Amino acid sequence: MIGAAAFGFIERCGSHRCSTDLLKDILTSSRLLGFEHLIFSGVPVGGQKLAPMVELMGWPQGWFERYCEKEHSRSDAVCIYSAKSRFPFNWDEIPECWTGTPESKLVHDEATEFGIRSGFAVPMHAFKHWQSVLSFASGQLRCNMSEHEKSLLVTMAIYAGMSIEAFI
Repeated sequence: MIGAAAFGFIERCGSHRCSTDLLKDILTSSRLLGFEHLIFSGVPVGGQKLAPMVELMGWPQGWFERYCEKEHSRSDAVCIYSAKSRFPFNWDEIPECWTGTPESKLVHDEATEFGIRSGFAVPMHAFKHWQSVLSFASGQLRCNMSEHEKSLLVTMAIYAGMSIEAFI
């Protein structure tokens, strides 16, 4: 079932004419794997602000505002590791040197207030922001996906990234 949904999404990517339609489509497809939220953005480094780098915003109401207001991207382990990794990863696979800081734990704890507990990130290179990431988020305590399902999600993320770049 997820395979058909993933390939259906991939086939539709070329027909989307705006990011709103793309966001609705990828959220619908990724829900089959337990993901309710996502963000696609450049990865802020060197003091960059996150807000101007966001291309797809599928976070819960209020979380994006708090995240940006508190500049959580500077201490969020997912964001930091996305700048360093070239491979997709479950959030719980991030090394403790980034997840174990008090600041990173605060970001994690605040995210749970908005129903975000686990996730899967797909870092990629992009024309506009150089390093970008599509990060899928779930209210589940842990993302339990097979390698096949991860491969489908990565492929969907890459196609979403290519579609976004076509909008630019």
